[in-house]
Amino acid sequence: MARASLSRASSTRASLRRASGAAINAVASVGNALRRSSRRGGPPDNRIVRYRGVSLRFLDDLRRAILDGSEGAGVKLLVLLVPHVMGDGREIPAGNTVRLRRSIRGGAVLRCHAPYFGRVDIARKDARDKARKEWTIEDVCEYVVLDQTRENGDFYLDLLTKSEVGQRFQGAFVSQARKSEFAPFVASLVEYYNGRNLAKQFIWLDIFCANQPKLTSRDAELPQDVREARDYLLKNGLHDAIAAFDDRLIYFNTWDEPYPLQRAWCVWEIFGSAKSGRPMDLVFRPGEQARFIEALLTDSSKISNAVMNIRLEKAECFSPDDKRAIDEAVADEIKGGYHALNVRISGLLNTWLMNFARQAAAQSKWVDRSLAKLKFEVGRFMETHNDLDGALA
Repeated sequence: MARASLSRASSTRASLRRASGAAINAVASVGNALRRSSRRGGPPDNRIVRYRGVSLRFLDDLRRAILDGSEGAGVKLLVLLVPHVMGDGREIPAGNTVRLRRSIRGGAVLRCHAPYFGRVDIARKDARDKARKEWTIEDVCEYVVLDQTRENGDFYLDLLTKSEVGQRFQGAFVSQARKSEFAPFVASLVEYYNGRNLAKQFIWLDIFCANQPKLTSRDAELPQDVREARDYLLKNGLHDAIAAFDDRLIYFNTWDEPYPLQRAWCVWEIFGSAKSGRPMDLVFRPGEQARFIEALLTDSSKISNAVMNIRLEKAECFSPDDKRAIDEAVADEIKGGYHALNVRISGLLNTWLMNFARQAAAQSKWVDRSLAKLKFEVGRFMETHNDLDGALA
């Protein structure tokens, strides 16, 4: 489905607490300073970013259109099964996505385009087809958003109808890793806001609400004022903006190895939310509750390990300059640096997983001994993590 048709047819669219006191206080003190200094109403819209979300109805319609092939029609994606070395020596890692342009040499070779690398010829045996249900948020950015905005340098928001775009800071800021699959990501948001009018619930996602042509351009291609605005707003004003939204959410593709804790920008966003005193609420991929219950019943040490083994300093970033800037900001703004941030986020994850455990027991349809065992394990998990009131509930 072309973007124009989507626009015209909007109806179809324990130990932790004891160890973390000083660290949490340090983060909170930064938050107090931020609240005193931030301008009422959050930072203004600008040439790089607009703080207006898209409707969840639009997102759900886009999800369906991508799955049925009406959006991004004609786009065929492949996943590299082995690394590919370019003629200039650069290596495209295995697992990367490329776009098929055409087959050559009787179909034995596929001429493709790889984002940030350019044209590449790949042996057919070295790649597999990528199903549309596997399309990631990054794929949607590259093959939906940028395909329609790159030429004129537009915001994708400008292609939407008025009803599909919210007011400034209306709705939820959602932190997510772009390697997450798009369809289950949107489904999780629909599930989270179950019972609400999806057309009136707005979601801020960078791929739609920030100017992707400018953000993905090489610095040399951008005017100096745009470069300066981008650097300042993403590294400073972003935190003011996160605090100004009605809700703050973070999406975990899995409960035990979530992508956001592996990405430096997501870490930066989590920090911004934490220091504002308005922490994020957790949204899981559909089906993760079943995996969590299995771990709870068979080996709860996996859950404890997930909480205790957070190492945010190892989070990666596409841009080395961005990673360096984030590392420096964490060192400058948090007493105790990454150690303090690890403790803080471990505490949040601990709280999120305990709430998840409560929900699992409350929503379980099991009866008799199975339900009793589940409730026992939930209680033991909460007791282990110093939530005695929850364990007795």
